[in-house]
Amino acid sequence: MAGVEELKKKYPELLSRMEELGYPRSYVADVRREAERMAGLWEAEGWAGYADAYAGHVAAGESEGRLAHRRTVIRLIERFAARGQLPDGGRGSELFSNSAYHRLVPAFKAVIDCYREQAPAEGKKASTVRVQAANGAGFFAALQALGLRSLGEVTEKAVLAVFSPAGAPSKSRSLKNNVAAVLKTAAPQHPGLSGIAAFLPKVRAARRNIQYLTPAEVAKVKEALRGGALSLRDVAIGTLALRAGLRNSDIAAMRIDAVDWDQDVISLVQEKTGVELTLPLPAVVGNAIWDYLAFERPANGCPQLFVSSSRPHGRLKAGSMANIAAKIMDTAGIRTRPGDRRGFHLFRHHLATALLSEDVPAPVASRILGHTSPASLDSYLSADVAHLRECALSVEHFPVAEGVFGRG
Repeated sequence: MAGVEELKKKYPELLSRMEELGYPRSYVADVRREAERMAGLWEAEGWAGYADAYAGHVAAGESEGRLAHRRTVIRLIERFAARGQLPDGGRGSELFSNSAYHRLVPAFKAVIDCYREQAPAEGKKASTVRVQAANGAGFFAALQALGLRSLGEVTEKAVLAVFSPAGAPSKSRSLKNNVAAVLKTAAPQHPGLSGIAAFLPKVRAARRNIQYLTPAEVAKVKEALRGGALSLRDVAIGTLALRAGLRNSDIAAMRIDAVDWDQDVISLVQEKTGVELTLPLPAVVGNAIWDYLAFERPANGCPQLFVSSSRPHGRLKAGSMANIAAKIMDTAGIRTRPGDRRGFHLFRHHLATALLSEDVPAPVASRILGHTSPASLDSYLSADVAHLRECALSVEHFPVAEGVFGRG
């Protein structure tokens, strides 16, 4: 149990050092929560190391973006607790890649190997293959924990036990879909997988309340971006997020040469989908970017358009975007109460609902937002208030007893 004892002893020192070095409070809080989680569960779960701690997040079916953040945080803690190293911004070891995979028996490991070999031929991105392989490995690791050691031993009861453990909430739909993808791809070489795929339960999609900016909030954001209280970098980023609806990762990764000043367009390859996206460059966006380039951005040779405000002025990370969004909202005086949703995803939702309310055809709106499937727009329909009102039925032609709406 040396690993957990090191963790318990050293993580308070890590938090203190991070605060001294000026890490954002939200990031320090994330490290604290993860360290306390691991310290509390290590012995109870019988973890052999930090890879097992990460495997728990994979098995829970967390999103690709969330898992990437978990890897960063756990790697930071592992480096300091085990080796006394503070993070250096490097990619680090492969400690957490498909950690459940390394515990699989040969029969289950062969399925994951087959999936990894065949998936690229289906046109899947490397990041998709990585996440689906990790989810597949977690699925087989859970079956293995039930005492199963071959595909022929897998029963419907065992599969259902993995997805709906007694006394625990059901696994997510995305996890089920990822496992199904692994089984489908590997099935031609492993015929028994077709039967296992048939055992997978139908998991209902979780209904989400899509938060959006009200017209009054949008007006305040626009005023904050014009008011002079924000840096030119933050104004350019906020204007780009509000007017173009780009994802955090795409803004952070955008290169200087993504802006074509002659054609007045922005061209980039989306980080999430790997699909090229070309958008018109409105004058208000172009002016904000130009001001930043001309009057504030340091000339440091970094190819990315937006760089950090502190030396050595490296490229912005996607996680820094949350702090910039919060700064803009604080300046605008909106969403300041505890629990309020904040972030540039609200700006993206605003653009989506604005396009729908202005009768822009759904396929066109999807292309503007960089969706690979028009169905991705469906979740925004619940926030299209203008058209939802058209669906409401009037009650004026229905008899209503006197006093129903009054004190009668």
